[in-house]
Amino acid sequence: MVFRHSSQITSAEMPSVGDVSTILPKISSNMATYIHSFLTDTSTSQTDIEAMVEFVCPVLESEDVKMDEAELERACRELLATLSLENDQTKEDLVDLDEPRRIAPLSTSTASNVPSAPSSQSSDVRSRATSPPSKSRTPKPAGKASSKAATSPGTEKVAPPALEKQRSASGSDRMNAEVIVTTQVSRFWLDSFDPDSTEIDLPGVQVIVDGRELLKSSRLRLKQGVRYALCGRNGVGKTTLMYAIGNGTMIGFPRNIRVLYLEQEASLANTDQNVVASVVASDKERARIMKESKLLEAAIKEGADATSRAFREIIAEHAEAERLIAWQNAEKRSGARGWDARKVLLIKEAAANAANRNAKEGVDDVTADVEAAHEMLNKLYEDQAEINAEEAMHRAVKILEGLGFDEEKRDSTISELSGGWRMRLALAQALFLNPDLLLLDEPTNHLDLPATLWLQEYLKTTTSTILLVSHDVNFLNSVCNEIIHFFEQTLAYFPGTYDEFVKFRDEKRLMKQHQQEVHDKKKKHMEKSIEHALKAARAHHDDKKLAQVASRRRAIEKLGPTHYDSGKRFKQSYHEGHHLTEGLGIEQVAEDEEVTMKIPSPESRIRNNTDLIQVDGLSFRYSPDSDWVLTNVEMGLPQRCRVGVIGANGSGKSTLLQLILGILTPTKGHINRNPAIRIGYFAQHQVESLPAGTISPLTFMKQRHPDLTEGDLRGCMSGVGLPSFAHTSQTISTLSGGQKSRLALADVLASKPHLLVLDEITNHLDLWTIQGLAEALKETVKDVGFLIVSHDVRFVRDVCEQVWVVSKGAVRRLDEGLDEYVKTLQKAVRRGGKF
Repeated sequence: MVFRHSSQITSAEMPSVGDVSTILPKISSNMATYIHSFLTDTSTSQTDIEAMVEFVCPVLESEDVKMDEAELERACRELLATLSLENDQTKEDLVDLDEPRRIAPLSTSTASNVPSAPSSQSSDVRSRATSPPSKSRTPKPAGKASSKAATSPGTEKVAPPALEKQRSASGSDRMNAEVIVTTQVSRFWLDSFDPDSTEIDLPGVQVIVDGRELLKSSRLRLKQGVRYALCGRNGVGKTTLMYAIGNGTMIGFPRNIRVLYLEQEASLANTDQNVVASVVASDKERARIMKESKLLEAAIKEGADATSRAFREIIAEHAEAERLIAWQNAEKRSGARGWDARKVLLIKEAAANAANRNAKEGVDDVTADVEAAHEMLNKLYEDQAEINAEEAMHRAVKILEGLGFDEEKRDSTISELSGGWRMRLALAQALFLNPDLLLLDEPTNHLDLPATLWLQEYLKTTTSTILLVSHDVNFLNSVCNEIIHFFEQTLAYFPGTYDEFVKFRDEKRLMKQHQQEVHDKKKKHMEKSIEHALKAARAHHDDKKLAQVASRRRAIEKLGPTHYDSGKRFKQSYHEGHHLTEGLGIEQVAEDEEVTMKIPSPESRIRNNTDLIQVDGLSFRYSPDSDWVLTNVEMGLPQRCRVGVIGANGSGKSTLLQLILGILTPTKGHINRNPAIRIGYFAQHQVESLPAGTISPLTFMKQRHPDLTEGDLRGCMSGVGLPSFAHTSQTISTLSGGQKSRLALADVLASKPHLLVLDEITNHLDLWTIQGLAEALKETVKDVGFLIVSHDVRFVRDVCEQVWVVSKGAVRRLDEGLDEYVKTLQKAVRRGGKF
């Protein structure tokens, strides 16, 4: 389906609202504005008197305006004459159905996807008269709908996702990106829509960002109750796809499904609302039910007049909500569907206006209102029982406890929480809402190990369909039972855990390689036999041998597998793209390119058998009146140390790092640092400290390290896997979260340190980059030591030789092994214990 516009009609030729009111004096100003909008949008020479009559008739009927056929035709001719369309032969441009549009970012703390709309007194459908003609849509009668409507895909342009969103001024640059999401859904998709199903199956999904195609004609299939892991390299478009789903703007997406999208860096409003109350209030449906129940209960106690007023106010709110939905439908559609949607919008607007008038004016006889109010209250009581409204507070507290909120934190307000704890609160709100589809983008980034273990146990018990992105392999293996691989602009589905997916891919790759080897060997043998037969035929002038050669050559052309991977038999005549002389080729399994990182060696070496850092009798507290954070810590960091630090949030891990780095001064004890040591520190929020604006990664590195050459700086960035095209052709604000993390790491490594202190280095990296980083760290045995703080159990296990636990002010070496420690935490999680 298409809609049309013409750039040749000037604003001077357009009729005004006054012209419409003069031609049709009996209609209201609102309807005059609506007709004016239609005339402004309409710019096609095919709009004849018949089409104008078909458009004006329903408008007059809705206003109870009586006009005979002659009067109606005369009025429509005057409208056409005013528009100067009767003899207009301007050339038209065709634009795809449902012109892409921008939609404001979706709040992560609410499940509502309905955008704000103008009031019912001045609907945006009518206010399009102020829009430029090239951006308008032309409503057409159903009989004039283009035949292309049944096959054209729906298109939406949404505001871009945070693209690994951080809280910085660079967000404005990302919001200027143009994101187009299309699906191959016909105008009749609603006819096959099942309102009782929460499964999603959308064909032909395409995602384009600033002209670059991220996803190409792929099927989005999410089965009810399945927990999916969306895996792919940094920058392929995982966050963009999740944002498009969560923003409710994908054409053909089932509207009965409640979707909640939690971004990587969700920001909550800085309010004085209590933490527990904010979780409970995040359920808008429950809040509505409780609000209306209390309103009716209080009104019934006051008397019949108050009951009538309260009832009519609630009815008006419901009518306005229906109008908003109708407005959204009318905004999205054009052509025949847009025509129908706008007629529905007129009806809903009329109902909303009537409800608002009744709420303000009231009635003399309130008996009917009182009876209806009691019925409504009984229905609200039933709704409360259905959603377990009384259990809401208890369930909210349980979720907050699992995510690490102690009683003091639960009694605090949102404004008193740090950024990390606000992210946990946003996660708690998402879990409390229990939507049909829960989209989680790196939900473990701000969680410690105990909270991560609790979350993975909780998600396994939820009935929601889950689509999540995570860098934690253990978390994926525990939670997810199907993998979606985002690779080479397509989505591929694999049942099982992430480890099973990797094993399946490796086995399939080896099988395909073996098939190719067998195929090549057989082909070589046949070619050799053809060569011998051809020599014999030429030597003896044997026509039979020549026929045999031709036959074998045709056999070589058709050589290949006889069945597809699905098991279906290959038949040349049924396979599109294959001709009669072409066989089925062996398609090799494409591999994700391995990430190779390099940790540079220090320019100066430290004398052998000398510790880098020695901590003796360290104790620390922030003030004389505060509690001790760390007490009597004894530890040493020798050269080439491989130390991991784990523990719950708030246990003192970051404080220990700041003491080792010299940022804080010990209250008791002392720390000896080798005077020749050079330390590279990657902070937990290093990515957020990158500059906003329009500078490139190379410019940033030059500012940070003016003594290094451009070649050295490019080598540092390439050494951590940042692609060369991103060094100068992209600004820092347009990099994905993983690419920003690599840039921050390159900045740390440029000084060639003796000791690397890495605080949650894996937070924004993809699985392949983490594996490459682990391999690079393991290869630095001879030169560089490192101290790692991480909640990624597999990463710590792979690269660290020692693991230290920070708990209750003490730092102890984990002699029983990391796996045993994790098992102990899991047992505590399952029995609801504290850590």
